[in-house]
Formats: sequence, C-alpha cells, structure tokens
Amino acid sequence: MKKFKYLFLELVWFLPVIIGQWIFAPHILKSKWKVIPIAALPIAIYLSIKDRVALKEGTWSISEENSTGVKIGGVPIEEIVFFIITSWVSAQGIVLLTDKRSPGEMVKLKTRLQNLLRPSQTSR
Repeated sequence: MKKFKYLFLELVWFLPVIIGQWIFAPHILKSKWKVIPIAALPIAIYLSIKDRVALKEGTWSISEENSTGVKIGGVPIEEIVFFIITSWVSAQGIVLLTDKRSPGEMVKLKTRLQNLLRPSQTSR
C-alpha cells in the first residue's frame, strides 16, 4: 500500500477542490467541457517534460518507497497525474471565474450558505 501513498495523497488533496468546483456551477463546467482539456493538457505535457529533465539531472527525486514505480517517458506516473490534475483544476477555475454566469452563482451560493448557517426558526 505504501507504493500508492503519493498517488493516493494527490487524489485526497485535490478531491475537495474538484468537488467544490462541480458543486458551485456544474452547468458552467459542462458548457465549457471542450475548453478545459485544450487549456490543461498542453501545460501538463510541458511540465512533465520539464520534470523529466529535472529528475534526470538530479534537481529532485521521487521516493521509490512511496511511488508505484510506473513511469511514462522516464517520469513517474504520480508526477504526470499531479500535473494533469493541477492544470485541469486551474483551467476549471479560470472557466468559472471568467464566465458571465458566475456572479449569479456566487449570489446563489451565498444565500445557500446563509440559510445553512442561520439558526433554524422553530415556531412555538
């Protein structure tokens, strides 16, 4: 199980962000589904290539103990997954921030949170 520690922790760290983005405005993300991979994947590929160089030159290393040992082009799969998820979440965030519908979604979210946090009014 220790071999999957790095990969597992990445997913645990990013899951709340991904869920939050999809709770906030799933209709916005669905409507822009083609833009997200176009923005995210080239960045992830670039970072993976640069990571390969850094790993090869000894700039940093990945713990073999906490890694699956699976590599693509000399880069541990965990690093590639990290770059894909980071780029993907960033692209989704930009889509959400720049969409003209987002301010309305913020108002709805604020109202929902206020209703959740407001003490319940029970009739006597």
